[in-house]
This record gives sequence, C-alpha cells and structure tokens, in this order.
Amino acid sequence: MRLSKVTETKKGRMALFDDTGEFLFSVDAETYCKYGLCEGCELDAAALAGLQAASETRRAKDKALGYLSLRGYGSQELYEKLCLKFDGPSSAAAVAEMQRLGLLDDAAFAKARARHLAGQNRSAREIERRLNLLGLCAEDISAAMEEIAPQSEAACRAVVEKHYRAKLAAGQREKVLAALARRGFSYGEAKAAVSEVLAQLEAEGCDLSQGVVVVSNGFHLTRARMLAERAGYDSVSTLAAPSSHLPSRLHMYVREPLALVKSFFLDR
Repeated sequence: MRLSKVTETKKGRMALFDDTGEFLFSVDAETYCKYGLCEGCELDAAALAGLQAASETRRAKDKALGYLSLRGYGSQELYEKLCLKFDGPSSAAAVAEMQRLGLLDDAAFAKARARHLAGQNRSAREIERRLNLLGLCAEDISAAMEEIAPQSEAACRAVVEKHYRAKLAAGQREKVLAALARRGFSYGEAKAAVSEVLAQLEAEGCDLSQGVVVVSNGFHLTRARMLAERAGYDSVSTLAAPSSHLPSRLHMYVREPLALVKSFFLDR
C-alpha cells in the first residue's frame, strides 16, 4: 500500500491516506519522523499495524502524563483508566514507561492515600477497603496500614464528636454504635469512643438518665427490656404494639421463649 497524501491536523497530528485517497488514521509527529514516513512511501499490512500500535502507545503515554500531572495514581488504577481510551497493550506500555520514569510508585502511593483517608477520620477497615479497590498489592496495603494503625481510635473519637454528640445526649447510644459499625469501626473502637464522649457529656452536666420506652409486639417485650438494660439504658419501660395476624402470634409465642434463652446467654 502506498501513502497518497499526508496532512497535518488541527491538533498537530499527521493524517495518513491510502492510495485510493481514503483516510487511514493519524499519528503523532514523533512517530511520523521515527518511521520515516512521507507521501508516496510504501507500507505493507504488518508495517501499517506496527505504525498504528506505536502511535497509540505514544498517545497513551501522553495521556498518562496528563493524568499524573493532576494527582497520584497506583499502577493498576492508571492502567484501568487508560484502558477506557486505549487498547490493553498500549495502556500497559504507558504504565511501564511511567514506572521507568519513576512517576509511579505503588508503595508510596498506598501510604499517601492511607494518610489522606486517615486525615478524613476514616476507619482502618474503610481505608483498607478503598486501597483494595485501587488494585494495590497486599504487601503495599499492609505497609500503609501499619503506618496509620494508631490513628484509628482517635479517628473514631473524632467522628463521634463531630457527628453523633447530639444523638448521644439524646440517649441514642445504640444508634450511634450501629452508625459507627457501618463506617467500618470495630465494636471495641466504637464502644470506647462512645463511652468517652458520654463521660464528657456527664461531666458537662448533661442529664443522661432519662428513661426509654421500647415499643414492640407483646411477645418480644421481655427480651427487649433485658437487652435494653444490658445496653446501659436506665428506667426502661415497654409498650406492646398490636399484632392482628393470629397464626403469626401463635408461632412467635412458641418461638420467643427459645429466643429469650439464647439472648440471655449469648447476646451480651
């Protein structure tokens, strides 16, 4: 095949046309010069495919440099982002070039990302989950987690202070513990942080001795009162809600004594 025409595009790339005048593809100026292209030169199918692959790789490298100029990336994250615009081999070659240039360092990126998330008072579990989503290897994640591990308890306390102080003052301790669990904090971390803030509230003169009312179906109330008192609530009272479905009530009244025994020994 002979190149019949070569024109420069508005973006500075060289547009190539075959001997019938049909557009083939465009290449960057460096690749154009490197391969010694010109109007009238002959190219076989293999050379044409190699030329297009080389041009795609160059475009992928330029795009990778653009991404890295905005923020840090891990190798896998950068590869996956490049694959949205380029083929796999071109994306992999671009990542390898960024690593050769010292612009990609997964270990340093993992530590920097972990410190950033810890600064947002994320739980250790949540930080580890996010690092895994970035495709970082287990060794780099482990090293990053060791560096920020002592901050997890302080992060939990900061979250409670910022988001849940009012709820604790209103006696919603269990809701706060559940919310902290959803954020990835362990039960031990959450319980310690909640206890510290409750003690601080009491020292500030906040009355936390208000009674609570547990509303449930009648067959649940004995177990509900027991669990509420174990959770630290004082002056627990109960209120039975109506249950109109007779077969369900009969089934639950038979089942509930077994659940009560289980809760008495296991739910602490």
